[in-house]
Amino acid sequence: MDNQYGGKIFLSKRKNISMEIIPVIDIMKGRAVHAIRGERSNYKPLKSIYSDTSDPVEIAENLPYERIYVADLDAIMGNNSNFRIIEKISEYKRVILDSGIKHCNELNIYRDLPINPVLGTETLESMENLKENLQISEEVFVSIDIKDDRVISPFLDLTPLECFGLFYRKGIENFIFLEISSVGTMSLPSFDYLNKINKKAKILVGGGITKKDIKKLKKRNVSGVLMGTSLYNELV
Repeated sequence: MDNQYGGKIFLSKRKNISMEIIPVIDIMKGRAVHAIRGERSNYKPLKSIYSDTSDPVEIAENLPYERIYVADLDAIMGNNSNFRIIEKISEYKRVILDSGIKHCNELNIYRDLPINPVLGTETLESMENLKENLQISEEVFVSIDIKDDRVISPFLDLTPLECFGLFYRKGIENFIFLEISSVGTMSLPSFDYLNKINKKAKILVGGGITKKDIKKLKKRNVSGVLMGTSLYNELV
């Protein structure tokens, strides 16, 4: 079954539980890599059923999903970006992109591009000019990056729930809760705090998620899941 973007969704016949599945492509030095627990120095070229190589454009083109999440790890780490590759991917797919934005004014880069930008707490250094820049894209996402039950941030010392409330009050409606320590492990984090999230917000979650976790997450007001390892290993 397809979603509004043409991508695949999981549908339970028994309880009519639907959930958008959004593949993750992590790009480093021009190649798609297999991310594990946020330990970027140990990332290896991605091996998957969708390509004989780790070419991110080829992988994206072959994925049977119309919307994908891309993390430009080089840009996130302050190195040269992979923007030309990502532009090429956006010719085939609708892209949610984390490019390591530090300041909200950088959202202007995406004004005329078919890309939904992500403000990731790991790299964002300030909330200045946030409201003024929210109309740049059809959807601006805030990624609440989490480790050990705390938000990863250079200027915020908050729990995930506190961080959600802060950005929601500023006008953000699209959120990603990303449990960094669980990435690539196929081990579902607790996500207990999701039970307290305002149901008007659109919530995506990522970090160790497999197909068997989808029903549990739907009960917690989650509308989509970011999936990498289990998807590329043909477990979805």
